[in-house]
Amino acid sequence: MVDSDFEAWVDSLHLQEPDEGGDIGEVAAGTMQFLREVFDKHRGPAPLEVLRQARNDREMALAHRGVELFSADLHRTTSLTPDIAIWRREDDGTLVVSYNGNYSTPALMSIRAPEALCEVADNLRNHVVDDLWTVWPLCPNDGLGLDPRPVDRQAVWYCRVGNHVLSPIGKLQSSPSDRTAR
Repeated sequence: MVDSDFEAWVDSLHLQEPDEGGDIGEVAAGTMQFLREVFDKHRGPAPLEVLRQARNDREMALAHRGVELFSADLHRTTSLTPDIAIWRREDDGTLVVSYNGNYSTPALMSIRAPEALCEVADNLRNHVVDDLWTVWPLCPNDGLGLDPRPVDRQAVWYCRVGNHVLSPIGKLQSSPSDRTAR
């Protein structure tokens, strides 16, 4: 199919329509690439239900991957063993990632791996900080907190103070200071 068919289909989705408050938000990271994948796989404009199912499947896969990577870092650096669950609300189908039964994350805004993985890590990290009563994870260089951030198409733990990447999310190494958090 020619690009004009793709563009016409994207226009028909009304991605730039104002919300109830009249605001026009940004299209989430990776949306256009995702739409292109669905369009190409369907060999043309996909019906809305096919698009919704593809989005739900992608969102669920990204949430599971995000929880898997986050949990690996958490288990490697703390003694916490929270119950992290992923499910969809029945009333509106919104994806939820819960931490010990508490509502944790809204629907993912991003549909691309590094941004979505960082969203999951950022939301879950807030609960870990509450459980530990301290910042987590810590940069071993300056002892300050790390932030999940997409860098060079990868989800990483980033030190804003030192302006450097410490580790990909899921590969965080235990350090001597982690022993106090156990």
